[in-house]
Amino acid sequence: ATTYEQLAQFPESIAMFDDDDPLERALGPFAFKTLETRNGLIGPLLALGDSARAEQVLVELQRDVNAYGTSTSEGDYLAISIAERLGMLLANLRRHGEAIAPLQQALAGWIRRFGEKSGPAVAARNGLAGCYAETGQLDLAIASYERALELTR
Repeated sequence: ATTYEQLAQFPESIAMFDDDDPLERALGPFAFKTLETRNGLIGPLLALGDSARAEQVLVELQRDVNAYGTSTSEGDYLAISIAERLGMLLANLRRHGEAIAPLQQALAGWIRRFGEKSGPAVAARNGLAGCYAETGQLDLAIASYERALELTR
């Protein structure tokens, strides 16, 4: 599936990702590898412009990752990255108000894992600032942009 994605053969890639039944049967629906495989479906879906299905997969993944558990390093990382992808997808769909909560979750997770000055934390803060600006929360937007800038110096 990843090879098809790298070759920009997105329909083929999606078909391979969709066919995760053997993996799910072998490992279970909440096994890390099963969840990670489903997460790989997002890129090809977005490349084909199927943001509705990408959102559906991300929402289901978020639910299932919570069932898997975030107490392990891999579960925690997957939960953070899914929250960030969902937030950015919602922001790209101009649903900035809905994007704030998952982006806040991602920011908190990246800070916890890598520190406030880490690239992922600064990027999440910047995305969150954009959502604040788009929803008229200008004081929060300015403060977030200033903090992101301060952290990159």
